[in-house]
Amino acid sequence: MSERMKHVPAEVLPPAARDVQGLRAGLISRLVAGGIDYATVAILTIGSYVGLALLRFLIDPRNYRVPRWTFGTFVAVGLALMVLYLWGCWATYGRTVGNRIVGLRVVSRNGSRVNWFVALIRAVACAIVPIGLVWCAISRENRSLADIVLRTSVIHDWPSSVVDLEILNTQDRRLDLGHAGPTTPDA
Repeated sequence: MSERMKHVPAEVLPPAARDVQGLRAGLISRLVAGGIDYATVAILTIGSYVGLALLRFLIDPRNYRVPRWTFGTFVAVGLALMVLYLWGCWATYGRTVGNRIVGLRVVSRNGSRVNWFVALIRAVACAIVPIGLVWCAISRENRSLADIVLRTSVIHDWPSSVVDLEILNTQDRRLDLGHAGPTTPDA
């Protein structure tokens, strides 16, 4: 169990989560989280199309024509939204919507939240080469190709009100797994 999670009272975590909290996640849990994220981005992509159609209608209702996006346009917009979605989620909270539902978090080599640059490179890699995730099934450390190259890990980290409040209260401070809690900026 990671050092950061040792200070969370055991009764806060579900009994099934206690044994794997802080351990690297396997292929199945990561695929489920990824499926939820793909569905989220598909909804965002369709929402973008509908929003564009409504905007065009509001600007010029008399000459309105339904926008015609090719399949390639949908894929390009979806890919761009996927990168932005993953990048923003991993860089700010370390988890996406799918990760939160499944109880996963992306962390750097030392267990802290990944920085903006690493989150961006990881988002591009995961969006362009999602098959790299399958390497988790082969790797003894349950790491994808992006994890190996960028020295990141995806761990089981079920959210709890205690942990989430602590993370929100310390967003400006770097989390250090070497101590029982977050370090202060001058420590």
